[in-house]
Parts: sequence; structure tokens; C-alpha cells
Amino acid sequence: MPITDPFDKEAQKKRKFDPRRERDFPADEPSRAYKVALVISLILLILAGAGWLFLKLDGIEQAKKVFPQDEEAQVVKKAREEAYCFNPSDPNRPLPEGTTMSCDTDQPGQCSPGHKICKKNGSWSSCKPMLLPEPERCCDGLDNDCNGVVDDDCPEVTAEICDGMDNDCDFSVDEGCPCQDEEARECGEQHTGLQLCKKSTWSECLVEICDGVDNNENGQIDEGCYCQPGATMACTVDASGICSAGEVVCMADGNWSERCNPITAPLPEDCSDGLDNDCDGWTDCTDQDCKSDPDCDPPSA
Repeated sequence: MPITDPFDKEAQKKRKFDPRRERDFPADEPSRAYKVALVISLILLILAGAGWLFLKLDGIEQAKKVFPQDEEAQVVKKAREEAYCFNPSDPNRPLPEGTTMSCDTDQPGQCSPGHKICKKNGSWSSCKPMLLPEPERCCDGLDNDCNGVVDDDCPEVTAEICDGMDNDCDFSVDEGCPCQDEEARECGEQHTGLQLCKKSTWSECLVEICDGVDNNENGQIDEGCYCQPGATMACTVDASGICSAGEVVCMADGNWSERCNPITAPLPEDCSDGLDNDCDGWTDCTDQDCKSDPDCDPPSA
């Protein structure tokens, strides 16, 4: 039998029928059985993939039922982590005892920021505010008393006036006013008075007088006074006998009078009291007024 070239298609078509072969197909065409098997394989593969996908999706749904991952579960998980001193670097161990962490107290205003401390048992303490409520401070833009209202009970912002308050909320009190509260300056003759700044306005000139009162409101009573007006003090007059006793008087300016005023006027001489009653420098029997007094006669020989 002549040998035909297997790459010669025409020769392949002309070759004689060999009854020993079951069928005689052209060499370059796949068999029908092969095509059918290929289609069946593809169908089975598609069905297998669809089944796997169905089982995968169903398994995810079943896993969700067993291990909830919805929003509620996340909230529970977060709450547990917040109660437990969660250690990001080592989730199996809590943070060391005494570790602090910032937190929100759920209170309004400046009382909102807080801190919590990791306790010995590995749980967090309650969230304590960093700042406590205090009286409201106007113009600071904060809720100081933690009542949920900023700068409540504060006067309306207006142009600055001299009243000892920050009316325009610029953190300066009475700017442009003649003086600042609590200031003081000397005034009056010889600077003996004092002016005080009240509500950014100078008071009248307050002069201290010696009356036991702090007239100039400087915290001192009768400063510069040597005595209380009207008071007296004993002094000696340049006179004889009982007329030498005198007194000085405290004047309105708190100074003693310069002249010593006698407190007793001359009296008729008493020849037996041992005093110079008539202030002439002679006492009792030595006084000429006592020559005729019986008690002053010289004894008889």
C-alpha cells in the first residue's frame, strides 16, 4: 500500500475505505462524540460553580446568624472594649493599672472632657470630668456652669461704658475711661485728700478728719491725727499757785492747741490750806493778805 503524506489533505480524502475501521472521518474534524462530551463537561462545570456559590452565600448567612456582625453586635463589642482596659499592642492583656485615658462624660459645656483610670481588675473607672461646674464667666464663649447654655445670665454685649464691666466683651474692662477701679490718687490742699476710682470714675476728694472714721476709705482711721478733736491734756501755765494748772485742747485738724489755757482763776488767799490761792507767789501767812489773820499773829513774849 502506498504511503500517503499525513499533511496532504487531498490524498487523505481520496484514500480508499478500509472496512476494518469503525468509521472513516476526515483527519482534521473532531468527532461528534467529542463535541457532545465537551458540551456536557461545560454544563457540569457551570452547575458545579453555581452550586459552590450558592453554598458560599448560604454559609455566610448562616455564619451571620451564629456570629452576628450587624450594628447592634458592633455596639456591644465596642462597649465591652470600652469597659475593658483594651491594650492595642497586646489584646490578651489589659493596660497597666493606673493608666489614664481621655473620655467623654456626656455632660454639657466644660464638664464634657474627662478621664478614666484603669483599675486593678483590668476594667475602666467611670469617666470623671476634668473641670467642675463654676459660675458663668461672661464673654469667654464657654458653658462654665455646665447647664448647656453658653454665657447665660450675662448682660447684652454693648459699647463699653465706665461701669466696672466688660460691656463689649473684648476682655478689657472700661478701656478709654478716666480710671480703673481700685485706683487711688492724692487730692486737695497739700495732697491731704484722696480720690478713689469707682466704676471707672473718680470720686470726690475725700479728706481724712480726726473723728474715729476712715473718711478717705484707705483702710486707716485718722491717719496723721495726734488726737481726737475736743480731747484735752494737762499742761503748766507760766503762773504761780493754783493758776499754773492748765490744759491744751485737740483742734479739729487733730493737733493740740499751741496755748496752754489755765483752768483755775485766782481766788482769795486761804491762810491755812498751804496753797497760793491768789496766784501772787505767796502762800498762807507769808502772803500780805494774811497779816491780819489770827492764825498768823506772832506769839507773845
